[in-house]
Amino acid sequence: ELWDLNADETLVLVAGAGLAAAGALGTTLRERGLVPTDVSSGIAALRLIGPKARAILEEHTAIDLSAAALADGRIAFGPLASVQVTLARRDRQGTPGFTILVDRDLAEHVWDSLEHTGKAHGLVPAGCWVEG
Repeated sequence: ELWDLNADETLVLVAGAGLAAAGALGTTLRERGLVPTDVSSGIAALRLIGPKARAILEEHTAIDLSAAALADGRIAFGPLASVQVTLARRDRQGTPGFTILVDRDLAEHVWDSLEHTGKAHGLVPAGCWVEG
């Protein structure tokens, strides 16, 4: 997945592709004169998808999550569950979806907060993936 951060920076998230695919992507980027920086060792990615995803997140952040402020394909930075995160919007077939990138050491705290709030909204964990 790709999100433009500004005119000369793009966030690329390679999920579940494995180290070989990520390495090939890095090679391709370098061949095009781009400089990739791998930050995966310190970052965890959480995905929240569904019609109530925005409502769950809004209970933990002051970031404006409206479609006008954080449209599909856009990215925001700020606090979520009292932790600084990168929050990227990527809808799936019209269903709101958010990727939360957080310091690996703080990911469990963020997930626990979302899970606690999400119970009232019918949140169901759907799975996980681990790069390695």
